[in-house]
Amino acid sequence: MIESLIRDHPFIDGNKRTGIASAAIFYV
Repeated sequence: MIESLIRDHPFIDGNKRTGIASAAIFYV
């Protein structure tokens, strides 16, 4: 589920760690 959010966010770079962190922050 989080993977989809990361791929859906265009402002997230290839950095998976940053993507997961951003997605987690928005999710919470």
